[in-house]
Amino acid sequence: MHFSWPAWISSVIEIGSLSIGALLVVLAVEVLVQGQDNSWNVFRKSKGRRFEMLSWSIYLLRLNPLIWDLLLLGFLIRLKDWLQIHSLDMYVEKGLFAQISLLILGLLFYDFLQYWSHRLKHRSRFFWIFHRWHHSTTELHALAHMRVHTLDYPLRTLSVAFPTMFVMGVSFENVLWLWFAEEISQALCHSRINTDYGFFGKIFANPRSHRRHHDISDDQGNFGLVFSFWDRIFGTARDDSKSFAAQTGTYFENRNYEEQGALKMYFQEYRELGKWFLQKIISLTLIMRRAK
Repeated sequence: MHFSWPAWISSVIEIGSLSIGALLVVLAVEVLVQGQDNSWNVFRKSKGRRFEMLSWSIYLLRLNPLIWDLLLLGFLIRLKDWLQIHSLDMYVEKGLFAQISLLILGLLFYDFLQYWSHRLKHRSRFFWIFHRWHHSTTELHALAHMRVHTLDYPLRTLSVAFPTMFVMGVSFENVLWLWFAEEISQALCHSRINTDYGFFGKIFANPRSHRRHHDISDDQGNFGLVFSFWDRIFGTARDDSKSFAAQTGTYFENRNYEEQGALKMYFQEYRELGKWFLQKIISLTLIMRRAK
């Protein structure tokens, strides 16, 4: 497994193009199924459209993968190669069936780690500082799935992408494909299509289950991003039958995020991080003084 600039650039362009194409397909399906109540119309009238536009700019410029996937993940890959650590793929026979099985197993492993990473973002004050940017949208729509703060990515890189590569042995490019599968799922889950996928909703995360996750009154369930069965296995499944009537969003200091400037609130997260570290340093200093 070797990391290189050309491979990374071509993968980013390819996955980025497919992601935008998939989003356009979701928007087209919405128009057919929902009529005027589609993501594009909701976005145009939303107070939070500047937040989406800022997030899109970061997304389309590929700043998140440039900072975290290229630098951090690239470094970890080099370290793994240098230590000559073997992954599961080294013990799997070569062949189409074996490779497909490994890819399916890789997707399950990736989403299992993503479930716990996502759950941690809601349970940990430190990680919630960045993840709440995503939950700040008060009008959920397919385009809002890209409202992700840059500092929300390091946890995914360290707790999801790298362990998947480390254990399964999938390549850097295949990790981007796994991420692409998650992107498709999330575009659908944030859409205006009022469906739970019927029988398939027992397997895959869907618009109703994820909208219930964005419910402002209780966002401590339905953490699955591609598969929904993790929530049933680990006891975090929530009733989503009335999820489309729920209010979505999150509040900061009793003020709606979207009533503030997008850029201001984006950098507010950095200030909050600084405050968090300062509080911890003060607490640690007090503990050390008392210990003396």
